Amino acid sequence: MKIQNQLKEIGPEFKRMFFGKNKLIDIVLPTFTFIISYRLFGIEIAAYISLALIVVVSVWRLIRKEKVSSIAMGFISVGLAVFAVLYLGKSESYFLPGLLQNAALTVLIILSLLVRRPVVAWTSFFSNRWTLKWYWHPKVLPAYMQVTYIWLLYFIIKTFLMYFFYVRAETEILAVIGTLTSWPGFILLLIISYVLGSSKLEELAGPSVDEFNSGAKEPFKSQTQGF
Repeated sequence: MKIQNQLKEIGPEFKRMFFGKNKLIDIVLPTFTFIISYRLFGIEIAAYISLALIVVVSVWRLIRKEKVSSIAMGFISVGLAVFAVLYLGKSESYFLPGLLQNAALTVLIILSLLVRRPVVAWTSFFSNRWTLKWYWHPKVLPAYMQVTYIWLLYFIIKTFLMYFFYVRAETEILAVIGTLTSWPGFILLLIISYVLGSSKLEELAGPSVDEFNSGAKEPFKSQTQGF
């Protein structure tokens, strides 16, 4: 019953990622357009087709008055991929910016764990806007450390797979990996993070955000909603 309630809480986020303004198709369409165009017309034409596509998509999203920041991120992402392809002259280079990004994220996660300021705590802070010092409480921090280790494993595996097939120039496999580890993989990661993190918070019996802010004393009710 508890897990069912947790899944209900993250249901709206799940729906937003798949059917909102940042739909899965926003990732799939540019990638597989490049792959198909590359097989049909060659690398240079495929690069320009991908660039033209992201321009059209960006204009369409602007017309729909979507956030400029999300439009810019999509444009920059595809733009860097196209630049890498044209500069290096290899189809697998389309995935080089993504590979480097994931490698950088892996390093960032490791550093955050070493200084005991885990990445997951920061993502929760920016999302929920809870009191930052609450995350560093000795009966709260271990939950975010634990979940961040799970994130580290996820990004290590993803980075390794991308590198493994990048050096072997397996463009189609890179496309599949990139798609599966984007929203589908990240949604699964979020679900696991939420369920395990919430359970760990309950086990630690630390203060909830409201209890922390009010200076309440033990025993705490703990954080029962959100992570």
